[in-house]
Amino acid sequence: MAEGHGCAGLDVDRTAGLLIGFHGRGAVRLAAQRANRLAEEGDRAGAFEWLRISEAVLALLKNGGTAKPC
Repeated sequence: MAEGHGCAGLDVDRTAGLLIGFHGRGAVRLAAQRANRLAEEGDRAGAFEWLRISEAVLALLKNGGTAKPC
């Protein structure tokens, strides 16, 4: 699998917000599972992006699930 496949080019905060919208608090687990899967497949760049997304999900949930407007 090619590196960067995980979430290349997507905005981390926007992706985190969408995950929360669809999965609520389960978004943290979903993002972490995706990062683990990509790491196991050897996609280090994709795994790193999904770790960033999981951190953004945690931060958004801590702030009431709202992102700052652009």
